[in-house]
Amino acid sequence: MKTVTVNSAARHIERTYRLLLGLSWFATGLPMAVGFLLAQARGLDLFELGLVLAAYSLTIVLLEVPTGGLADTVGRKRVALVAYACSFLAGISFLFAMSFPAVLLAFVLNGASRALSSGALDAWFVDSYQAADPRAGLQPALARAGSVSLLALGAGNLLGSALPRLLPGLAPEGTAALTPLAAPLVAAAVAWLVLLVLAALLVHEGA
Repeated sequence: MKTVTVNSAARHIERTYRLLLGLSWFATGLPMAVGFLLAQARGLDLFELGLVLAAYSLTIVLLEVPTGGLADTVGRKRVALVAYACSFLAGISFLFAMSFPAVLLAFVLNGASRALSSGALDAWFVDSYQAADPRAGLQPALARAGSVSLLALGAGNLLGSALPRLLPGLAPEGTAALTPLAAPLVAAAVAWLVLLVLAALLVHEGA
């Protein structure tokens, strides 16, 4: 079986893609294990939790189609940056949310981020990778990126579930913004901010 050597430009694009994709899923995983526990600690009941999750899903459904061609119109990089900014704002909103409407807003912002980010970075990678080296195998590169995503998501979940135990000296739940259960949100916000900066610096359209 003949092995195709990928040129340096394509390898650089793949490394950038894996870095950004991995950081994105790491940031996503950080608050995943404690998000609903935090919302309950701030007064939401099970029905209200169901409503915010429904609002999150509905936001994705309503925005998925309208934003589907947005990346082709304004550019993959811009859409990805807006998506990462929405994720950052969603995390900050949730961090300071002390009521049902505030938590609802955070989940709607998160849904908007998910709809915007759907495929934007992937489309940039596919176009840039194939333009850099048309002979390079796309499927192996996507498979490697998929493995990075799963590992990053798992690492984010593990760290996010450990942070409240590592910071027991923070304010009691429901009394302040920065509590043990909110610590993963702070870490996620930092990760989204780092991702936003890295994407702005490393992603070049038409590469």
